[in-house]
Amino acid sequence: REGSYFVGRNMALMQMVDGTTVIIPVKKGRNADGVFAKHARIIRKLIPIRDAVREILKCQETDHPWKQAQVRLRIAWSSFVRDFGPINTTVVSSLEDEETGEVRETHRRPNLAPFADDPDCWLVASIEDYDLETNTARPGPIFTERVIAPPPAPVIASAADALAVVLNERGTVDPDHIAELLHRGVDDVIGELGDAIFRDPATGAWHTADGYLSGAVRSKLATAEAAAALDPAYARNVEALGRVQPADLRPSDITARLGAPWIPAADIIAFVKETMDADITIHHTSELACWTVNARQLEWSAAGTTDWGTHRRHAGLLLSDALNSSIPQIFDT
Repeated sequence: REGSYFVGRNMALMQMVDGTTVIIPVKKGRNADGVFAKHARIIRKLIPIRDAVREILKCQETDHPWKQAQVRLRIAWSSFVRDFGPINTTVVSSLEDEETGEVRETHRRPNLAPFADDPDCWLVASIEDYDLETNTARPGPIFTERVIAPPPAPVIASAADALAVVLNERGTVDPDHIAELLHRGVDDVIGELGDAIFRDPATGAWHTADGYLSGAVRSKLATAEAAAALDPAYARNVEALGRVQPADLRPSDITARLGAPWIPAADIIAFVKETMDADITIHHTSELACWTVNARQLEWSAAGTTDWGTHRRHAGLLLSDALNSSIPQIFDT
C-alpha cells in the first residue's frame, strides 16, 4: 500500500511512494535525504509487528487459524521492546509562556514518529496497553484473543441464496458448488435459477444474466444462434440476447466533431480544400491529443478572412481552435 515500509530482497529498507518502490537511505547529517540510522532500525523492527497484526486480523476475519501469527507477533513485539522500549513510549515536555504564564504540554513519541508515514502506524500503536506514568506496556488482547468476530454463517434457503454465496466466495457462477450447498442435483438448481444465469456457448462457462446480457451482445447473439442450431438448450440464450440488442445507429445519429481522433487529418484537409479552396497541412500528435495547422493561404484569401473567418482571426486559426477544443480569443491593445 502507498506509504508502506518493507524490506527488499537485498535487505534494503524500502517504501511505496507514488505507486513505486523506493530505497530509503540512511543519512548521516541533518540536511541529507533519508532517515537516521536509529530510525531505520526502529522501522525495521516495526515491520514484522505490523505484518503479524495484519495477518492475525485477516485470519480472524476469514475464520482461518491465527495462533501462529499471534506467536510471531509476541516474538516481534518482545524484540522491539527489548531494544527500544514500548512502542508507545511518550516523552512529555512542558513549556511556560513568558508573557501569559500559560504552561503548554507536548507529547512526543520517539518510537512511532519514524513509522508515521506507514498507513498502519496507528494500528501498530494499538496493540499494547501503555502506562504513561511508568513508561511500561503490556500486550493487548490481540496477542492472545480473538478481536474480530467470526463471519456469520450464510442463510441458504433457495438457489438464488446459494448463487449469492458462491459469487461472494468465488466471483464466478459455479452450478456444481451451488448444488452442493443445497444438497440437490445440478440440473435441478440450474432449472430453478432460470434466466438468472446463462451458459456461454463460446467458453462453456456460466455467467450471471447481468454479465452475459451486456457487452458485445451482437457477437454473442451470433454465437448463440450457431450453438442453438446444434443444441436447443441455447435457444433461451438467443431469446434473451435478442431482447437486449441495441438499435442500429443511423448516419444522422453519428456526430463528426472536429478534433475527434477517429477522423483522419487527410479528411480534414480534403474538407478545407472543397469548402475554402485552400491547400493546407495538418499534423496530429495522438500521444498529446494536439493538432498543428499550417494554413498560410487562409491568412489573406477571402475565404479565410471573410467567408469562414475574419481579418482578426482567419479560418486557419479558427480551424486550429476547433481541432484542439480551444476557445478563440481576440485581444484589443
